[in-house]
Amino acid sequence: MKVQYTPIYTNFKSNNNPKEKFTDKFSSRIKNSADLNDCVPVPRTIFKGYLAFMLGTSMSFLGGFVPNKKIRNSMLIAGNLINTYGIWAFARPYILKDAVPSVKGTAKLENN
Repeated sequence: MKVQYTPIYTNFKSNNNPKEKFTDKFSSRIKNSADLNDCVPVPRTIFKGYLAFMLGTSMSFLGGFVPNKKIRNSMLIAGNLINTYGIWAFARPYILKDAVPSVKGTAKLENN
C-alpha cells in the first residue's frame, strides 16, 4: 500500500481588512473606550515632581558606579537635592490649596 502525502497550504489572511497600524492596536484592544478620553485636572507641579524623582533616583544610582570619589559624592548629593525638590513639587498642591490645575474646564467623555 502506497500512501502519498500532499501538504495543503491555505492562506488564512483576509484581504478585506486593511493592515492595522501599531498605534491603532492600543485603542482597538481597550475594553472601556472612556479610558482614552479621561481628563483629570491636576497641578502641573505633580508632573515636575515625578520627573524630579526619576532624575534624582537615576543620578543617585549612577553615582554609585563612578570610581572617582569627588564625582560620586557630588552626584549623590545632587541626586538627593533633586529628590528633595521632587518631594516639594509633588506635595505642594496638597499643602497649598490655592494651586491652579493645568487643565481647565470639565472633561468630556464620549460614548462610542
